[in-house]
Amino acid sequence: MLKNVIVALIFFVLIGFVIVWALSGGPRKVWDGVQANIEQATTTQGYILPWQPSNLFPSISEEDLYGGSFPEGYEGFEKEFAQDGATLGDPSPYNGDVTIRAYGSSPKSDASAEQLTLEVSPNATAPISILGWSLQSAVTGIRVPLPEATPLLIAGTVNTLEPVSLSPGAQAIVFSGVSPVGGSFRENICSPYLGELQTFIPRLEGMCPSPVDDLPLTAEYISMYGGNCIDYVRTLPSCELPRELPATLSDACRTLLTTRFSYNGCVNAHRDDADFTKDAWRLYVGANRELWLNDHDVIRLLDEESRIIDVYTY
Repeated sequence: MLKNVIVALIFFVLIGFVIVWALSGGPRKVWDGVQANIEQATTTQGYILPWQPSNLFPSISEEDLYGGSFPEGYEGFEKEFAQDGATLGDPSPYNGDVTIRAYGSSPKSDASAEQLTLEVSPNATAPISILGWSLQSAVTGIRVPLPEATPLLIAGTVNTLEPVSLSPGAQAIVFSGVSPVGGSFRENICSPYLGELQTFIPRLEGMCPSPVDDLPLTAEYISMYGGNCIDYVRTLPSCELPRELPATLSDACRTLLTTRFSYNGCVNAHRDDADFTKDAWRLYVGANRELWLNDHDVIRLLDEESRIIDVYTY
């Protein structure tokens, strides 16, 4: 008898709690919370299915991407979710003039080895400014700006960076990682000298001005540096720094060799030559982690108004 009374009492107490919860708007609060969660998932990450991990589209912090803060003026580029990178958005007027592809094999899982190439069609009618352009993964939403660069790199100094303008037929390699020389730059006929002191992958290719042409056999040079200096210069390979200088060389010759046959010495001597600059750029995003997925990704090249210029899929 007592047991039945206790059971009945518990039942009526539970019924009372349910009635109070319903009258206080409990069901509406639960439904509002569910709707809010669905809306947040749809607008910030895309809809997450029950079997997918919650971090399918992880947000990328400034610390994760750059080891600090984003380049000035580019805050907010770090995350922009897109559902279909190959078709979403308006086409750019530069579509067809500029293409994007991998340099060598597809992007690696290492920022220093991740490389993409922008190529301007030789049929483009004028140089194309890439100011405000960016690269974006349509899978993860990671988006990064294309950096400014120096048109004339001077080694050992802080170079002024400018918006990049690519001529018809020009090529720019875009590296996810950090520049070996501190910034992005345009290549020139002296650039291979840089590879003597820093590691560049791929190597800086080309033929520097011949050392023999820089120190021809003339009476003036024989008088200034000595005949054995001219003989030694004739043994120097192009684009290589002189090493293990013979003890018989004069002090004037030694000074010449260490200043003239170097990157900065080559630039000072040849910067006004008609063929000095190349239509090749090296652009470094400066990220401290890989940007693109290692196996498969869809990478969009976007102009300053976020219109699609080209898409590279691998």
